[in-house]
Amino acid sequence: METSMIQPKEEPSPSQAPITIVELVLESHRLVGEIHHPGMPRRLLDVLDSTDGGTLAIRNVAIKAHNHADDQERHFDLIHVKRHAILFAVPRVEPVTQASPVEVVAKVFVPVLIMLPSFEITGNVHLLPDVDPAQASMLASNRFIALTEATVATSHLHTHIGEAPVVLVNMGRAQLCAPGPR
Repeated sequence: METSMIQPKEEPSPSQAPITIVELVLESHRLVGEIHHPGMPRRLLDVLDSTDGGTLAIRNVAIKAHNHADDQERHFDLIHVKRHAILFAVPRVEPVTQASPVEVVAKVFVPVLIMLPSFEITGNVHLLPDVDPAQASMLASNRFIALTEATVATSHLHTHIGEAPVVLVNMGRAQLCAPGPR
């Protein structure tokens, strides 16, 4: 999405634990901060889906309410966010990961519309070539899914908020999913 509250100042050094700078959108607030994860660099999608205990620790956070123009941006060194509270996430800076050729699976892009409380997101979901989008119930999952070439808008005013190469949508919060042509 084009409108981000803060921009990353610099890439983390290789000697530090991998850091993902992320924008998280909740029903009432938007926040931008860092997710620190030990070990090998992982995709944000994998971090969100493997959250232990149902919460994420976000560091160096800027948080602002959606609907209050006069609300001041607040800053915190650390906050904890319930995974279920996240409507969608937009990676701002992710650690570089290398997929091995064994892990690469051919997929086709299927355009979708996903409606969440107060937001609608259009983009491409990636499915295996033999999966019929009409038979793939993406709403049956509580996991996050990646939409590429995504556009985010408010659902009540149909106001365009922004575009992003990747938006990670919490399907546990999705109200409907409409695969097919845009």
